[in-house]
Amino acid sequence: MNGSGNQNLGEEKRFKIELKHWVGALIVGVVAGLVIFGMLRGQEFLANFLIGREAKRVQEEFERPYKEDKYGGKTPEQTFDMFLAALRKRDIDLASKYFVLENQEEWLEKLSQYKENNNLSDFLKELERERKEWEFIKNDGETAEYSYTVVVEKATKTKFGGQIIDIPPGEYKNSIIFIKSINKLWKISSL
Repeated sequence: MNGSGNQNLGEEKRFKIELKHWVGALIVGVVAGLVIFGMLRGQEFLANFLIGREAKRVQEEFERPYKEDKYGGKTPEQTFDMFLAALRKRDIDLASKYFVLENQEEWLEKLSQYKENNNLSDFLKELERERKEWEFIKNDGETAEYSYTVVVEKATKTKFGGQIIDIPPGEYKNSIIFIKSINKLWKISSL
């Protein structure tokens, strides 16, 4: 009995050892499978994560100047009145800040030319007259438009869109367009 009992214990021990090897091999196989899966899918996940994070950073960087822009009124009329007040003080730098960011540099240059050529006060008088006479066209909460009439008494030339154009005498309807910015302030888009 001792001989066969020892033999059974030996088989049990061998079975347990083999079972441990098979379980170990199974665990190694599962871990290897997970590593391979992680390498294949993980790279895609990581790439998507990094792309998303970079896109968010770029978006925030793009929006930052718009969010930090504190110039403008709660209504289009208030913005235009603030613009006129800056011109009355001959503060063309401040006046240019009431335009949408994309147009501020261009308007700073235009206003500088008006100031250098001593035309700023004439331009201001024209704008004040337009403000008194403008007609409401629309305000959808994001864009607002007002129109006014300009009378050109004699033929003149003006720079528009980088080109010099001739303007014959006559009456012309023009528009002032305002856009609400990200920070809910109204900016002059087109004058």
